[in-house]
Formats: sequence, C-alpha cells, structure tokens
Amino acid sequence: MVIVSVIFHLNKDAFYDCSGGHLLHTYYIGLLATLSVSIFITIFVVYISTRGTIINTAPRRHIIIPIYLKFLIAFPELAWNIMGTYWAFGLSSGCDVEVIKTVKGVVISGWGVGIIVLIGLAVVFDPLGTVHRSKEEAAKSANRVWKARFILK
Repeated sequence: MVIVSVIFHLNKDAFYDCSGGHLLHTYYIGLLATLSVSIFITIFVVYISTRGTIINTAPRRHIIIPIYLKFLIAFPELAWNIMGTYWAFGLSSGCDVEVIKTVKGVVISGWGVGIIVLIGLAVVFDPLGTVHRSKEEAAKSANRVWKARFILK
C-alpha cells in the first residue's frame, strides 16, 4: 500500500498524459480505498481472534461479522483487479514505465493472493458446518472430510 501511495503521489499529474489515464487514476483511488478497508478489517479480525483462550471461546463469538465483511470487500477487490488487468495489459500505452510496472505488480499479486485464498478455503472450509457431540465424533467427521477432499477412499 505504501509503494502504491508513493507512486500515485509522484505521478498524479502524468495519469492524463497517456491512453486510459482517467481509468488508471480511478484504479489507484479505488485500490487504495479497498486496501485501506481490507487492512482495517484484517486488523479487527486479528484483534478478535487473539481474545479468549482455547477453552474460553466466548470472547471470539462475534468473529463471524468481520469475516463476512472481509468476504464482502472481496467483490470490489476482484472488480478492481479486473480493471487493473484490463488497463495494465491493454490500455497502458504511452504511460510512465514505473506506473505500468506498479499496476502490473499489484494485479499479479492480487491474482496470486486470490488463488491462494481459494486453495485455502478449499482445504479448510467445512461445507457441512457439522456440530459434533464428542471429540471422537469430530475426529471421525474430519477424517471423512479430508479423505473426500483428497480422494483417499
């Protein structure tokens, strides 16, 4: 975020000198806004997650709210990543080289993080949302889910 802010500030007058510069200006503002909101929500998730203990989970009972907010902010982030991809790899002719490289770096990083998050969700997410009565039942259910995910039948 710091690098993007510095590049944006140093080149704010040069955005309109190239093809698609108005789109680039909008992209930078939206990117900084979504990154700011995302960072704030992540800090909130970390704060709530560090409360309580393994046995005392009551202080973390409201963790679902910021997680849903983080999920909702993913849609504008995806839209901005698509717009950045369109601009950086299509409309960037005649623009400053460091601006183009910054947008390409942000776009590639955004797609990489998105893929990692999807892989993480596929591995960790329990689609059944099962409630277990005992530790043995939980272990058996988890074992079934992992076997189904990795086709170890």
